[in-house]
Amino acid sequence: MDTTYMRKSSMFFELVRNISFQELIRFKLSLVTFALIPLLWLLDPAIDVFINQQHGYLHELVTYEPVEMLILVGSSFFIFITGMACSLAFLGVEKQQKSLLEQSQKLSQIIHSTPECVKTVSRDGLLQDMNPAGLKIVEADNIEQVQGQSVYDLIAPEHRQLYIDFNARIFEGQSEIIEYDVIGLKGTRKHVESHAVPLRDSNGLIISHLATTRDITHSRRLSEKLSYQASHDMLTGLINRHEFERRLENTLNQGDDNQETHAVLFIDMDQFKVINDTSGHMAGDQLLIQLGNIMREQVRQHDSVARLGGDEFAILLQYCSTNDASHIADKLRLAIDAFNFVWEERQFKVTVSIGVVNIDHTDTSVTNILREADTCCYMAKDKGRNRIQIHQKGDDITALHQKEMDWVSRIHSGIADRRFILFGQEIVSLNSHSPEKHLELLVRYQDDDGSLIPPGAFLPAAERYCISPKLDRYIIESAFHLLSTNTQLLNEFESFGINLSGLSLGDKEVLQTISQLISTHPTLQNKINFEITETAAISNLQDACSFISQLKDIGCSFSLDDFGSGLSSFGYLKSLPVDYLKIDGSFIRDILDDPIDLAMVRSINDIGHLMGKKTIAEFVENDEIKEQLQLMGVDFAQGYGIAKPCPLKEFIKAAA
Repeated sequence: MDTTYMRKSSMFFELVRNISFQELIRFKLSLVTFALIPLLWLLDPAIDVFINQQHGYLHELVTYEPVEMLILVGSSFFIFITGMACSLAFLGVEKQQKSLLEQSQKLSQIIHSTPECVKTVSRDGLLQDMNPAGLKIVEADNIEQVQGQSVYDLIAPEHRQLYIDFNARIFEGQSEIIEYDVIGLKGTRKHVESHAVPLRDSNGLIISHLATTRDITHSRRLSEKLSYQASHDMLTGLINRHEFERRLENTLNQGDDNQETHAVLFIDMDQFKVINDTSGHMAGDQLLIQLGNIMREQVRQHDSVARLGGDEFAILLQYCSTNDASHIADKLRLAIDAFNFVWEERQFKVTVSIGVVNIDHTDTSVTNILREADTCCYMAKDKGRNRIQIHQKGDDITALHQKEMDWVSRIHSGIADRRFILFGQEIVSLNSHSPEKHLELLVRYQDDDGSLIPPGAFLPAAERYCISPKLDRYIIESAFHLLSTNTQLLNEFESFGINLSGLSLGDKEVLQTISQLISTHPTLQNKINFEITETAAISNLQDACSFISQLKDIGCSFSLDDFGSGLSSFGYLKSLPVDYLKIDGSFIRDILDDPIDLAMVRSINDIGHLMGKKTIAEFVENDEIKEQLQLMGVDFAQGYGIAKPCPLKEFIKAAA
């Protein structure tokens, strides 16, 4: 075999042996390159001849021995197959690398464009990398400003240790979410939420803390705003009833020490309605704001001041002795008493009534505490206003007031559930020649057990807590409904008396309700007689006169109830356009034995007739009193000696 070719063959195999697969990949040898190698090898003699001819030399064409040819062909085939395999392998790896590169670029674009911060942090808290959204949060213009710097310097001081502990737990292999405040390079404070996981290398070792962080400043502020609105009164900025009750509940639940005492002040403005009515609601609102400020100034820093609604306020005095609570309440009262409210160059004197309830470990009910405080506040008003009333456990007077307050909710529910039942009591003529008779409509409350409760139990509460006009409207509407559908009953009685409370005399809704009912039930015109007490009429004289005149114009008549009980009865009588005088029963009851009572009844009867009014004697309990009244010329009599009250439905049934 030609030594030249043996030498070349040896050199080629040595070359192939020394070229590794990685080198083939690195130098990117193509399929064409590997395919040309054996071809060039086979053509080597011809190439040599061509070259020699070009140089003017002519050699004989070299021929190969069969063995040499076999070796050359085998070598060429091996090299060709190897080249093909390497090229195909290279193409596969190159395609895989290209795919990975494209995915990496795509992921990088996603991270770069995501609106949330993506960052990596080292074990010692150094920032390794951060996307543009993160740079915006920390107010950096480029990554160089923060890369390699401690992220702890960007955390608000009060949250720094929280974040240091958080980072340590991530490098322990945990995954967590926390909220904290970031202070940017330009000083802007933002509230963020960060979700972090450990980032591991190919060996599973944690090399970084990878986190996504989002700016939740706006949602946090919105949440805080909604929370504030839910717990505060928008007018005064004080906490509202719901928040006050929550804090009071927490105070009761935290009472581990039996010696701890607290207190609640219930504050109600005196004559707030006067300012509202004379100067308008804007003035009233401004007054409430200024009063709230005074209250905050007069209490301790940790005390809770609340506006419960309207002109009612409450203060929770935590860890406060009985004496201190009384002192704070009186100091507050004096501060408000010294305050002059000015509105549009007008000055108003402002006072408050304050109820004080001391709390110890035996108190467990928020409702009871507030009810007791409210009761004491109304007791302070009853005693003349501008004073404090301290609740004493076991106090009978306080208990009585509490019962009245309990009736407030019962009255409201009674109206909704139609628990008020109408009764009737006859008023008969004492003139034997006149068959005229009237029917006074009375009301009873039907309890859960079916028992009937008289009006003396609930009417004081209705008056005290200003819900009597609502109750009056309900009774009037019920009466009109029953009477308008029973013609026989209408024909039997000259009129039907309905009692009105003093508050209803100035109530426009009551007046409007009656006017509408008279208009829609013409058969009741001239059949309705409203009874008002002398005390209520005198205390609201102007309103009473206007109210009476308007209803008399549409056919209603009026009776002045309990006449003679006031000190100035006769002086006011000329001003009130009533039709009947109902002589107070306290004079009638002892008319047979007490000459003064007899003289009073005679005087009232005579003056009433002189003014053109008819008289009705109440509390006529026997025939002897009835006969005495007849002799005196009293027009009508009413009482258990005449007829006892019975349900109106029985009168309807009897008349049918």
